[in-house]
Amino acid sequence: NNTLRKTITRMKQRFLSIIILLLPVLHSAAQNMKTFDIFSYTAPSGFVLKDSADKLFFQKTEGKHYCQLFLYPASAGQNDAEKDFTKNWDFFARNPDQKVNDPETKEADSLNGWQSIFGAAKGVFGRQAFAITVSTFTKNDITYCIAAVFTDKKFIPVAQEFIAAVVPDENKFVRTE
Repeated sequence: NNTLRKTITRMKQRFLSIIILLLPVLHSAAQNMKTFDIFSYTAPSGFVLKDSADKLFFQKTEGKHYCQLFLYPASAGQNDAEKDFTKNWDFFARNPDQKVNDPETKEADSLNGWQSIFGAAKGVFGRQAFAITVSTFTKNDITYCIAAVFTDKKFIPVAQEFIAAVVPDENKFVRTE
């Protein structure tokens, strides 16, 4: 599906730009921010919070299409963004039964000392095609993951905004030995 591949490529190209553009907006919207684990975040408009115990899981359904957004708690990483990404991809995305193996597209970046790796792939659940993205952020020994699953490209801006609206505070991270 070339349309989905082009859409995923555009999404990764816009990823960092949106983060940079949204930083001033996030500051002014701080009163609307919520907290989870070490993060401040803005809940995506129109989404239902399905889980907040061991992860944040938001979902929105429109007709036959859906978007799911996940934020996992920060954890002790491997001081290596690539290794952290591989662990997250294997945990969240890799599923041969849904035809998801390695990421079809992958891009690394960095901002404010955080290394990020974004990966995306297509999959199939039942007879419905979907796109899955995993964004891993690593700074020294801290890592976290944000994932999105969606069936329509109209959800890409919402996923990008959610990712950009998650602000970690590494000073809140509790290291366990």
